Amino acid sequence: MKKVSYGMILAFLCLCFGQTVAQTYAPKIDYTLSQLVENGQLEYNDVQWTITDQNVSSTSGVTHIYYRQLVNGLEVYGSESGMHLSPDGSLLTQSNRFVNQTTSRTSSGNTPSLSAVQAVEAAADQLGYTTGSLSVLETKEGVAQETRISKGSVSLSEIPAKLTYQLNEANELVLAWDLSIQEVSGHDWWSVRVNANTGAIVDKVNWMVNCNLNHTHEPSEAKALDFHKNLYDIPNYNEMVANATLPPNSYEVFAIPVESPYFGSRSIVTNPADLLASPFGWHDTNGAAGAEFTVTKGNNVDAYEDGDNFGFQPDGGATLDFTGFPFNQVYTNSNQYESAAITNLFYWNNIIHDVLFQYGFDEAGGNFQELNYSGNGVGGDSVDAEAQDGSGTCNANFGTPPDGGNPRMQMYICNDKDGDFDNLVIVHEYGHGVSNRLTGGPSQAGCLGNTEQMGEGWSDFLGAILTIEPGDMAEDPRAVGTYLFGQGPNGGGIRPQPYSTDFAINSQTYDDIKTAAVPHGVGSVWSMMLWELTWELIAEHGIDNDIYNFQGDVNLDAGNVQALALVIEGMKLQPCSPGFVDGRDAIFAADQALYGGANECLIWDAFARRGLGFSADQGSSNSRSDGTEAFDTPSATANMTAPADVCVNEEVLTGLTGGTPFGGVYSGPGVTDDGNGSTYTFDPAAAGIGVHTIMYEVTATACAVASSATDSVEVLGVPTE
Repeated sequence: MKKVSYGMILAFLCLCFGQTVAQTYAPKIDYTLSQLVENGQLEYNDVQWTITDQNVSSTSGVTHIYYRQLVNGLEVYGSESGMHLSPDGSLLTQSNRFVNQTTSRTSSGNTPSLSAVQAVEAAADQLGYTTGSLSVLETKEGVAQETRISKGSVSLSEIPAKLTYQLNEANELVLAWDLSIQEVSGHDWWSVRVNANTGAIVDKVNWMVNCNLNHTHEPSEAKALDFHKNLYDIPNYNEMVANATLPPNSYEVFAIPVESPYFGSRSIVTNPADLLASPFGWHDTNGAAGAEFTVTKGNNVDAYEDGDNFGFQPDGGATLDFTGFPFNQVYTNSNQYESAAITNLFYWNNIIHDVLFQYGFDEAGGNFQELNYSGNGVGGDSVDAEAQDGSGTCNANFGTPPDGGNPRMQMYICNDKDGDFDNLVIVHEYGHGVSNRLTGGPSQAGCLGNTEQMGEGWSDFLGAILTIEPGDMAEDPRAVGTYLFGQGPNGGGIRPQPYSTDFAINSQTYDDIKTAAVPHGVGSVWSMMLWELTWELIAEHGIDNDIYNFQGDVNLDAGNVQALALVIEGMKLQPCSPGFVDGRDAIFAADQALYGGANECLIWDAFARRGLGFSADQGSSNSRSDGTEAFDTPSATANMTAPADVCVNEEVLTGLTGGTPFGGVYSGPGVTDDGNGSTYTFDPAAAGIGVHTIMYEVTATACAVASSATDSVEVLGVPTE
């Protein structure tokens, strides 16, 4: 370990960080930042911070803490960092994205030349929009000057704005207005940083993930669809089945796990709401018995038509009976089968909500609900699910604002097929909301704007795993979008290759992202890795047709259940702007948190098979071309990093890590191993003043050979004035 010789830092550390290992998270963050200062990675003025999110995972018990850097009292956009603590308070994993040398990088103070309204006007002009008349609806006191601005003619929702700092292309921190514009066509939802002095856009991220599904139609295939003619008047359901007797709260849909009409028929499901996730049913919004709506609207989703009959919703009446609506696979202008389509879209949005609630995408995790029954999270953000959207064709999208803002799903028609019946695509779109809310914390929706981010991959994975059917095999080709694009049940889908563990069907490895399209091609490589992991887990732990059956016990959870659990928890643990190695390592951390690391070797095998082995290097997560693939599993050559130098009068340091791989034992003067294969304590007083060697020893395991490593820590005397 490199030793720092100047006494001022040591005095600062001893005086300011004497309680660095207290069981509250604030001292832990301070301690982490102090080590970065000592190692020369940050300066004193760089280590001011504010918590943006904190929640406890319902599945792992891990406390997830997300924080941002402050400069001149303002947040630095892009500095989102995380610390994740095991239930016993020990550090599981952490990441830091703070900007160094902030004093020399900051060329302006925190007083803007432009007002928030002027910043919106400047952004709109550069994006090609007309704002109309804008007015300030609300301002808050404080250095950030948080402002709420009217929609004008530019946005579907009110425009929030606040001051922040943002790195520009010259690596300068510029004062900027951070604002979002949900443009009126619904195609884009821009999160923008506008230079608060010049009005130039410094950075932008699109919260609306447009899938722009990669499929080319020959000219002869194209059909002009007129969404404004001949709406088919579907007969009133009560008249159709006046004498029938059906159970209340019924939906006629392509029920989970049916991927689309190609793979099964509609069935009637009754009372499908999960009691944990939706305790008052799918049509509740007030947390009391009884439905508030008899149409396709409730706490988790508001599903309606957004084509030539805007706002239409089927009505299930007092008994919430959504059955009997006509359906045919061939969509036409005269026979749109709206009620069947909207019912299916409503059902699947609720199913996804309820399933993922079991795995920790719940209220505290930033899920999508109008009323958060637990009181955790923000609420007020059910999904606006738009069926048969008339603003485009052969596509789908999902826009995700921070926690508390309603996300928007748009499903489209493609020739004679209705995307509202392609359930894998519905899950895919919803998955964008999941990955954006979980990565970096629920209040940060901009953590997946980097080139190597894997958003499309998580979405494909979620779509595939929720539509696994009994009898499916690892080698079977799983294609995406076959129904939407009318390819038939054996179609090749819209990805470069269908998903399969058979390399003759899908040969993708990590290096393929270097030439893959961004983001869909890059994402497909990640999804293939997750699919490889899924079937590796299924081979070890079996498969459970009940995807709700998460127990959090490696001996009880089936392989597909464990795969979904690891991916969801991994998204919470990974850093903002992740690359493939970041995502892989987060899954290892998730396995440690959920299953005590029981699947470590198996996870290595799966990732190594696709080129993300032990020696793989992602380079910068802002580039897809600088990574290095590797197919090795860890040799388990031990590695040890000792803590920063300490003063002899500091309290005993607990929950220390630094040894890898997991499962070793720490020893040395003043060292007490915690017996959990991960952490130890260090008593500076017991060790005494001087330089001490700490050893980390790893015994041979199924995927590792025995080895040891050492590093040194210096205990210093108390500085005197």
